[in-house]
Amino acid sequence: MGNQEAKDPISGIWLDNIHRYRTRIYYDATDAGGIVYHADYLTLAEHARTESLRSCEINQIDILVEQGVSLAVRHCSIDYKKPARLDDLIEIQTEFNSVSGAKIEANQTIYKITDGIVDESWLVQLNVQLACINSRGRATRFPRLVRQAISSMNFDHKGR
Repeated sequence: MGNQEAKDPISGIWLDNIHRYRTRIYYDATDAGGIVYHADYLTLAEHARTESLRSCEINQIDILVEQGVSLAVRHCSIDYKKPARLDDLIEIQTEFNSVSGAKIEANQTIYKITDGIVDESWLVQLNVQLACINSRGRATRFPRLVRQAISSMNFDHKGR
């Protein structure tokens, strides 16, 4: 599924095994100075991850209802380089690095879009570990469908 465009463009597109999701910065994500509040980057990244999974035909509601499991952020580290501002157009690039029985690792990088082009200098980088949990909040294996969809991403492109 990597390198294929999502069925619904609002979900973003896959290019070179990186999911690219664009959105605008709205007033509710900013402080009084029009700068994105630091915690709102977590929400922006969550939206992009959800759309990347959706475009791989992984619907989180379906796996909750049908399999009794959900995805939870186990760990997240964030590096802030430059702020995004009110009304900026940004692109969040999600790259899955690995998947194991109960853990998915992904990197997400947020860039500003200027005149339709992704700026070379990133704004924020996130390293995220997702865990699969059951209804009691205990770690459990990801459903086979989820592991297969994420594993289908080519992890060999590192070091370009």
